Amino acid sequence: MFRLVLQESLLLSIYGFVPALLICALLYNLTQNATGLLMELDGDRIVQLFLLTIAMCSISGTLSLRRVQTADPAEIFN
Repeated sequence: MFRLVLQESLLLSIYGFVPALLICALLYNLTQNATGLLMELDGDRIVQLFLLTIAMCSISGTLSLRRVQTADPAEIFN
């Protein structure tokens, strides 16, 4: 069960990262054009964001598993 939840969290992080990256690139471009500041979304920053996204989703999945394991089945259906 633990492996399945981690696989699902990995898939969700990948599926969520792709559209978020496209929106982020658009917002970087809009901010750069509006302010004249140099805004770069380089490869290092993208990798950092991707790793943080995977870490957050894995932590979330692990915490939800811990909660399920400690739950009393009689309380779930009340």
